[in-house]
Amino acid sequence: MNAISPATAKTVPAAAATGVRTLSAASTPVEDVHAALKRDGAVVLTDLVPGEVIDRVDADLSAYLDRTPFCEGNFFGWKTRRHASVLAKSRASHDLCANPFILDVVKGMLLPWCDSIQLSGTQTIQIHPGEPEQLLHADEELWPVERGRMEYQMNVVWALSDFTAENGATRILPGSHKDPEIERLPDDSRIVQAEMPRGSAAVWLGSTVHGGGANRSAAPRTGLSMAYCLGWLRQAENQYLANPPEIAKTYSRELQELIGYNVHNPNLGCFEGQDPRILLEMDGRPDILTFKDYMPEWAAELLEEFCAIRDGKKAA
Repeated sequence: MNAISPATAKTVPAAAATGVRTLSAASTPVEDVHAALKRDGAVVLTDLVPGEVIDRVDADLSAYLDRTPFCEGNFFGWKTRRHASVLAKSRASHDLCANPFILDVVKGMLLPWCDSIQLSGTQTIQIHPGEPEQLLHADEELWPVERGRMEYQMNVVWALSDFTAENGATRILPGSHKDPEIERLPDDSRIVQAEMPRGSAAVWLGSTVHGGGANRSAAPRTGLSMAYCLGWLRQAENQYLANPPEIAKTYSRELQELIGYNVHNPNLGCFEGQDPRILLEMDGRPDILTFKDYMPEWAAELLEEFCAIRDGKKAA
């Protein structure tokens, strides 16, 4: 996220944290993952991809991290390296972004509020020794939205190195997604960390309060964030600059649509009145096209009925 709302101070009795549930994608139904997310606001998933996929992604992104300067700011950190445009930098990362199990989990939580999901942002995050813990926040604070009305985003952080309490595993406040206010300074006994082995993924709701952990180890901790949001929201990362048509046309159709090269009903994201995928399928950039209707089924039925009455084919 890039912005945070004013801090909320609350007096809450200390309670023992129950921990973030760890589930195997190989043996756990998606419905059970949804149940864990609805209960705790976060879950760790293992057995998602073969180790060699993580090796390829790590090799691709390490080449950029080695040249990336430390961030400058108390939120992003002074001893943390970050870079974005991940899909364009690592072909192997496509397997993580479009992982079928992850997409099933995300869609199950977000599709009640939209017709299609989209990739909100990508970010490689490497926390170096000496970086303190990050301010607790909720990812949905990117937008001026009503907390608790719906889920607006989900974040998936892939572990490109082991995540431990010592090296800065993400700090999570379980159950915070159910709280109408955001706690910035809860009792430490209520905070847990998403410890997980390399190749696993921590998944949390956009309403879940969390923050990067302090790295008290002697080595960096590296993660890859893939955030997904409702298809009608402004994305955190400008995906059309990160993945312009000449690059996006080489991606799979599924990934193209995740980036946002599609239309979300009604008529959101069009190019010259058409599905922006046309830019990926044509040579050159057309400047005149035919506008087409894009709308949900209920609206199409309403429009059809209106036209029938207007044209005298049906009584009002």
